Amino acid sequence: MTMIQLLCELIVICEVTRIHLQEGILDAKGQVDPNMADLVGRMGGSHYVRASGQALFEIPKPISSIGIGVDQLPLKIRENSDLSSSELAILAAVEKIPGEEDLKPENWPLVLKNMLREENFSVHQLIQKNHIWEAFIYLMLN
Repeated sequence: MTMIQLLCELIVICEVTRIHLQEGILDAKGQVDPNMADLVGRMGGSHYVRASGQALFEIPKPISSIGIGVDQLPLKIRENSDLSSSELAILAAVEKIPGEEDLKPENWPLVLKNMLREENFSVHQLIQKNHIWEAFIYLMLN
């Protein structure tokens, strides 16, 4: 545990290794169901808030798994001068590199097949539309 004194506030940073809870608030996957728990949040001073029902909302995590990383991008993609560093970072977030089967035309995703028919197609369009796997396949083939 680490304690840091900032002016008049104390921040405690620690790693939670165990918790105790009622099994009735767990969903089928063993995760806490926020709708079953009586969630309370501290707002400041002596004010608190209950979080339940319509007050709960979810924001998807941008990345649910660790990507391959820029160092693992194939050299021809990593050194592609048409790609920005942001685009390289997005491509590096894939979980795996397309294999030989993925690169066969009969296995290309429909989005890629359709975009290749467009007159002014660019790989940047695929990335901007969040078709990262399709962009990766296109770059591997060119």
